Amino acid sequence: MFQGWTKDEIEEYQGKTRLIARVEQELTETPSIPRVAIRLGQSKPALYRLMQSWRMVKESGNHRLLLRGKSTGRTPVCNPTAEDLRVLREYLVRSNRATGKGSMTMAARMAAKDGKLSADLTLAILTPRSSKHSLPKSLRDAMFVAPDLIKHHRSPTEERLGGIYCPGQLRMARDEAADMPRRLNPGERQSWDDATINFAVVVPWPWGGCKTSDKFGVKIGRFQLLAGIDDATDYCPGFSYVCRPMGSYRAEDSTAAMFRVWDKSYVPRSVMLEGGVWQAHRSLNFYNQLGVQIHSAKGRPHMKLIESYWNRLWTVMSLMSNGQVGRFRGEMERETADLMRCQQGALDPRTVFPSLEETLCIIQKAIDYLNTEETASKKYGKWIPQELHNAWMAEHQPMHIESGLAWTIAPEIHTRKVLSGMVKCKVESPLGYPFPYHFATNDLNEFDGRKVTVYFDPHAHPLTATIALAEEHAGIKPGTIISNQAPCLDDAPEVFRMASGWEIDFNRHGMDDAIAAKKSQRRLVVTNYRAIGLDGRKHVGSVTRAPGVAVIPEPEGIVIPEPTGDTWEVPLPKIMSRQELIEAVS
Repeated sequence: MFQGWTKDEIEEYQGKTRLIARVEQELTETPSIPRVAIRLGQSKPALYRLMQSWRMVKESGNHRLLLRGKSTGRTPVCNPTAEDLRVLREYLVRSNRATGKGSMTMAARMAAKDGKLSADLTLAILTPRSSKHSLPKSLRDAMFVAPDLIKHHRSPTEERLGGIYCPGQLRMARDEAADMPRRLNPGERQSWDDATINFAVVVPWPWGGCKTSDKFGVKIGRFQLLAGIDDATDYCPGFSYVCRPMGSYRAEDSTAAMFRVWDKSYVPRSVMLEGGVWQAHRSLNFYNQLGVQIHSAKGRPHMKLIESYWNRLWTVMSLMSNGQVGRFRGEMERETADLMRCQQGALDPRTVFPSLEETLCIIQKAIDYLNTEETASKKYGKWIPQELHNAWMAEHQPMHIESGLAWTIAPEIHTRKVLSGMVKCKVESPLGYPFPYHFATNDLNEFDGRKVTVYFDPHAHPLTATIALAEEHAGIKPGTIISNQAPCLDDAPEVFRMASGWEIDFNRHGMDDAIAAKKSQRRLVVTNYRAIGLDGRKHVGSVTRAPGVAVIPEPEGIVIPEPTGDTWEVPLPKIMSRQELIEAVS
């Protein structure tokens, strides 16, 4: 009934209805308005007008007739049609005067000059006045558009995010059995996202290619931090820091970050993710293999609790690091100027900004601080993330990645040809630049020239790969595992977690492993050569390959022992003819 009424109008209406009730009660005893006016201390003419207005209200149903009459003002200068108002509001919505606002004057005058309005309205708008902004009030009231409509026109996503929200809902889940909301349990759901840290980082880059690396052998940038938090407690179990030249990241980076964290801790039941690489085909396959449910936050960044976590993390890191350039472009004047000088090669970045090792330690310390700092919520109270999270996980059995299947979801999965008894994959190293990784086993020489699929994690220590056959070869089906622990033959960069923090170094045993692999493969080739009789002596033998893989089957009655030392002891059978040899091995 009171929709669109002001507070004063409601109070006036309620006061008059109370007086009318008293008048009607008095009239039942004294049917004379003059006498009732005297008894109530009211003016007789005013009381007559009040009761007359009340009769009109009951006849018409318009309760606003009880309010004090207001002047209708002068006759409107113009009466815009429905089509006029539609055009005016369209121009107003499209105009961009300020944040969330348009220009009524500009919208009205341009619509009139474009010939979109009726002749009378066009004349009324363009008539010269003391100011062109002095549009008729009736017209300004008629073409008014709510601010939310303008916001929706400019950015539907931002308008939706700035509208009605439910405080505390992100820490709630739906209890399907009871069909009602409940508080999330620790370990039940994690929110993952990326963020650009608020200070520049110096990364070794001896290959050159830009002014900074050509002169100082390093690159400088802010790069991407990938991390996740437990939605029930705000506990952060781990992170990855991705250093790419353009400051971007890919699906293999996001899945690798999750793989490494979950491999060391546990696998949550579900994850809250935005779109992009987090829901790419490779990522969806990764979640499906682990049995992790996805909650999509596409276009709804405020649906992820980690968004507010970033704000707290940047505040902590700003007090732990030197050379922070702020959260916004150009926010920190002096530091931003130093960063630009470093990018132009005029200043050595190592004298101003932290190194990659220092950055990893800063990130870890900042996360440890928030994990052990009390969190307060108006709805859920207070708690310490690490204590609440660990207490719950100690009493409940979390889901872990099965060690035997971990290779199937390795961060790096590549199909390559075996060349010279080894396979090569050039991928991003822990230092953020491409590095060639070579893997070899004694069994790969039998598959030279064939395609194999290599599964490995460049951050693993020790660095090994699982190699599986990618195409049929000599009766062996695709997918057969050739080796589960193929060693890396390179001096690859590795990241170590030390007691004092993080340390980045190169593998000192890569060359030794390569030499040992070469000697071992050479012995195997010679042994096979002698075993099949290609040296003039008709010998029959075989060597044991990976489980389930035997290139040359053993004839019945011949047993090949394990190798001892640097030689193979191969028993010699009776001399066979060539036809007998073919029949024995077929």
